[in-house]
Amino acid sequence: MDALNDCAKTICDVPEFERPNIDGKKSQQRFNILIEQHREYNKTSQRASGIDQEEDEKSYFT
Repeated sequence: MDALNDCAKTICDVPEFERPNIDGKKSQQRFNILIEQHREYNKTSQRASGIDQEEDEKSYFT
């Protein structure tokens, strides 16, 4: 959890970051939500055949 707290502190130092009260636990929870949304997107994507998909910054991981 220390690593997550350090990461959250670093993120809070970024001026454009809009969630000033984030801590390690909240950042982990948010990350888990994003991962779950990405998994759901991938499942839906696999079932849709022959359709061009629109990708946004949430659905595109490099």
